[in-house]
Amino acid sequence: MKKSVFSAVLLGMCAATLPAKAEDLSLEQVVLRGLDKVTGRISTMTVNVGEKAQFGALDVYVRVCYAHPPEETPENAAYLDIVEKKQEGQLKLFSGWMFSSSPALSAMEHPVFDVWVIRCQGEQITPPIPEPLMLENQIEAVPVQPKVKIVLDENEENIEKPVNPEELPAEPSDSDENDSDAAVLIPLPEPAEENDIPPETAEQPSSEPVNAPAEEFSDEDATENDI
Repeated sequence: MKKSVFSAVLLGMCAATLPAKAEDLSLEQVVLRGLDKVTGRISTMTVNVGEKAQFGALDVYVRVCYAHPPEETPENAAYLDIVEKKQEGQLKLFSGWMFSSSPALSAMEHPVFDVWVIRCQGEQITPPIPEPLMLENQIEAVPVQPKVKIVLDENEENIEKPVNPEELPAEPSDSDENDSDAAVLIPLPEPAEENDIPPETAEQPSSEPVNAPAEEFSDEDATENDI
């Protein structure tokens, strides 16, 4: 019993010593900054919550603006609706929160204009409940398709054609390498038989007279002839 009472008292003391987190302050104005990327002109605008500001071809609607209390890390967040006026109608470019400490965290994408939040200021007010923004002649954004440029050579021989894997020569395997190292037996031609010799190539008797061998005469034969 004593332990439970002691633990309850200790928890109560800890809860009393921990500071309560302060709520964000809802202020009546927001300071915006706009950039014209073509001319390089920078404009600073102070807009009341619930109203809109014009910057070039843009209408910036401020719905609500919150700021951290002074004892915490400075931070400002504003909920904005940004609409671009065109000849075809009104195009909604952005709808969401923008933060002063991290403008790139939630930024508007546009080729000419850029808008970001500087700070919230003014008196503290009850945060309004923003209603959906209704436009008179709203148009839908058309997604931009990437342009693909295909360049073909006039000489078709320079164009690389896909190679069929079946047409590629087979890589030599280990078994083929072992077979190449082995001795290769070359069959010898068989001897031709006599009957296979054509008659044109057979030896024929020569028609030229054969010189008979000279007879040998001895000295005795010579003396007999002289007598």
